Amino acid sequence: MCRFIVGDSAVLKGKIAEFISRKPPYSNYFGIDFENVDYIECSETLLLRKSYDNFSRIYYLSSNAAQLVGLLGYLSGKDIINIPSKAELSVGLTDLLLSGGYALYATYERQVNNHVESRGEFAGYFAEQEDVSTIYDILYLKFNPFTDRLPSRQELMEMVDKKEILVNRDGENKVTGILTFTLKKAVCNFNHLIDTTESSNGLFLLLKMFDYMGENHVAQSAIWVNINNQKMKKIYQILGYKPDGLKDYTFIKQQ
Repeated sequence: MCRFIVGDSAVLKGKIAEFISRKPPYSNYFGIDFENVDYIECSETLLLRKSYDNFSRIYYLSSNAAQLVGLLGYLSGKDIINIPSKAELSVGLTDLLLSGGYALYATYERQVNNHVESRGEFAGYFAEQEDVSTIYDILYLKFNPFTDRLPSRQELMEMVDKKEILVNRDGENKVTGILTFTLKKAVCNFNHLIDTTESSNGLFLLLKMFDYMGENHVAQSAIWVNINNQKMKKIYQILGYKPDGLKDYTFIKQQ
């Protein structure tokens, strides 16, 4: 059986490029950073494992279904496989993952709004460095790391410096609401939106973000939502969001 190897990023990039050039029919690789990554290389399959605190994400490039199933079956940890796709997953792929010990855990869809309208002048507040610990605790308490890409403390510090975290505060200046985002090519991607109070301040935070987008001449935004979360889907629909067809399927290793 092939074994996991820890290699430097240059070597791994070369191997990924080689397997991509083969145009493998089985692949969920979409570009990752190589921190905490090891890999298994077999004749027709390259399998990468990116480790987090309590689980790993698995990426594969394979031209051999049986070989891929064997490698997936070999894994024994709490592993997650994400498959972003604009097409519905085929029964064949689902059965392949099932044969490797993985079952569908959740499905998210991307919703976009191409004509975001601001209400006026931006009057929101950005997070400060002293907020990082609170933000980190809230994100890891309220979000599921299996389905949500949660930033590290270092990443949060960098996001604060780049003004990519909008917050609400209570009367004691404590963070009660968080909206993290990134601006790429005139598109605002909303990553995490959470309000820890029982009010609708989370929605107000989103509306403040629209004002910020207006001041920066950004009209398009995107957000991910669980396909079973009817409440949030209705809210986003009222705000002008529509699914663009892209979904993210999350499979989890059965223990």
